[in-house]
Amino acid sequence: MTTTISISSRSGMGAIPYDGGTAFRVWAPFASSVSVAGSFNNWTQDENPLTSEGNGYWYA
Repeated sequence: MTTTISISSRSGMGAIPYDGGTAFRVWAPFASSVSVAGSFNNWTQDENPLTSEGNGYWYA
């Protein structure tokens, strides 16, 4: 089941830095899930999932 949220107020694609951290948005229209992995979470692929915004866009 995919959860759709309202579109975030942070604009842009990819890594979106802001004063409190970094948001992420990607376009993956055929994905059933998307996560962010990196050195900040020891490359754990399921620790930081993105949420579907609809139309193939994912955000966290």
